[in-house]
Amino acid sequence: MNILDVTYPSGKKKDYLKELFIHREESFDLQFGTVFLKKGTRIPEEGFTHHDQKKIVLLVDGKIKILLEENLSMDRYLHAGQLFIVDYFEGHGGIVIEDAKLVFVLFGKKNNEL
Repeated sequence: MNILDVTYPSGKKKDYLKELFIHREESFDLQFGTVFLKKGTRIPEEGFTHHDQKKIVLLVDGKIKILLEENLSMDRYLHAGQLFIVDYFEGHGGIVIEDAKLVFVLFGKKNNEL
């Protein structure tokens, strides 16, 4: 058994993400961490991010406008206490409306082929 403190990075441009736990097996990877983003930040700075694993984001504090690559016209906002679930390779990004603290989990086989 391990007990870990949930801490957040400073939120500076190069220090916004902190991996707290990584577990790798031959057929399964799990990554758990925290993020702190300042109001006005665009993640990623341009375009959209895609992961070869499923992703769950829990917004602990703040507000983020979610951007979905396949549906740019739909405004979706993530509020404190809500989860955002992203499927394999689903293009997504965000604009931070209020300073935000979040917890993320990436899971599944890395380099997943659909």
